[in-house]
Amino acid sequence: MSSKALSDVIVVTPVIRIWSGQVTMRRDEDLSGASGLPPKELVSDGSKRILDPKALTKMESQRRCVNRDLARLGVRSPMGFLITPTSETAVHEEMAARKVDFIAARDALVSDYDRLCTQWEAKNPGFEQLLRRNRPTAAEVAKACDFDYAIYKVSAVDSEMGQERFETVAKATTSALAEDISANAKAILKDSFDNRESVTQRAVNVVRELVRKLQSFTMFDPRILPTAKALGKVLEDMPKTGPLDTTQTLIVGAMLRSMCNPDQLLTLGIGEVAEEEEEETQTQVQLPGVDTQTAAPSREVEATAAPAVF
Repeated sequence: MSSKALSDVIVVTPVIRIWSGQVTMRRDEDLSGASGLPPKELVSDGSKRILDPKALTKMESQRRCVNRDLARLGVRSPMGFLITPTSETAVHEEMAARKVDFIAARDALVSDYDRLCTQWEAKNPGFEQLLRRNRPTAAEVAKACDFDYAIYKVSAVDSEMGQERFETVAKATTSALAEDISANAKAILKDSFDNRESVTQRAVNVVRELVRKLQSFTMFDPRILPTAKALGKVLEDMPKTGPLDTTQTLIVGAMLRSMCNPDQLLTLGIGEVAEEEEEETQTQVQLPGVDTQTAAPSREVEATAAPAVF
């Protein structure tokens, strides 16, 4: 992968903050008057849990959904998720929808905060004072929960060392893409194809989406396009409606198995390249207005026209 390719892609970094549901425990104060040592469900690693962790699951679920959505569109990297410019609009739409659900979950938590705290106290009798001491207010909890994201491009700095480091990251990104595609292929194979005699179009569409994702990153490596074409040809022969039969299911399953090794993934298009080169060799180019049968004299004509030399 060239450093220019890395400069062309977009980086999306989720910035999602969720209150942990815990506060730092002050042992001397919090344990005074407590009926024995608090259970580990209540106190751990120097923190005390103010309410039932289940109260935070809806916001946590939205964070997981964001990571899943971005992983579907792009490639995970230390900077965030790398996506192509063509996917930017889809990212904004997905994030806007997730933010609505996140804010709704946060507001529900805040409005029900006092009741949730009281319920947690009832589940942990004898530790009411421990839970109430230093407990944040509902307004403070609201401020600790926020949904945002950054979207930007990266480029190398001007120094020689900076250029070198940037090139290193660029090369590593191709490997990350191959590993990402292979990991997804394994998951699809396990969840939808293994030990199945037939699969639905929904399962096939997930495979189609994975191949489209690979093809969208052709700028990363010249081997990606022929690989995506080779995989696409397999899927072109599959019906667009109705479940696949046993033979078709086996074919797509075999294709997924061939995609499971990241070290070999980008070699799947070698046959595609060879086939295209052979077609180019065999194809005669017809120039406009030129009869290729008469435009070039044959060797026999040339021999007749040339003077004899003794």
